[in-house]
Amino acid sequence: MYSFLCKSFIMLIAIILAPSVIALDITSCYYKVVKVQENDVLTVRFGPATKYEKVGIIPYNGIKIRIMGDEIKINKSKWVPIQHKIIAGWVNLGFLKKDCETTRQNSPVFHVIKLGDTIFSLSRRYGYNIAEIANWNNLQPPYSIKEGQSLRVSPLVILNQSCLYQVINVDDDDMLWIRADVDPYAKRLGGIPHDATDVQIIGEIQKKDDMSWVPVKYKGITGWINQVFIKENCE
Repeated sequence: MYSFLCKSFIMLIAIILAPSVIALDITSCYYKVVKVQENDVLTVRFGPATKYEKVGIIPYNGIKIRIMGDEIKINKSKWVPIQHKIIAGWVNLGFLKKDCETTRQNSPVFHVIKLGDTIFSLSRRYGYNIAEIANWNNLQPPYSIKEGQSLRVSPLVILNQSCLYQVINVDDDDMLWIRADVDPYAKRLGGIPHDATDVQIIGEIQKKDDMSWVPVKYKGITGWINQVFIKENCE
């Protein structure tokens, strides 16, 4: 912890003292890795240049990267301070691309097992540790998997609970039904009008088959609705 705090402090000093700082449009969007080969990784460094020591790596298809400050121009390269999971440091901005779609992604990622895949190789590919992937899929040592099997390889995402949500994709003469379970045939607990704008999200999305279900609260009724029928209403 002491080492991490020291590095974070030095990284802040580097931002202040750097010779050429350029204001970056920092939004609520994540960033993703681009221009990195499948057999390679994006190196995270202690400072804004290749001369600094490596503090971590991000997979070639890494997502959900946060830019934590303004970019710094070093010679012809631009470097930015980032956070990816527990890794904090600097990367070359040329290997990042804004990824607002992932920011809005509300379902876990699944991987269909191919010949030669292992839990270890999946952990390297998707950037999560073996224990996390095993836990998401209820796997026990020695983590046996088989070709064609679908494994969840990312955590569930919680929708923005600071916003209310509005109903979409429902006909004027219909209702959005709140279900007792994550199933289109589960018992109806209540209905939400087609033009409702005050639906509250109360937990994590659950994936079943090809559908994503969201736990909601509306007018005192709690249950599940299909995610395709709501969108943020933060105005």
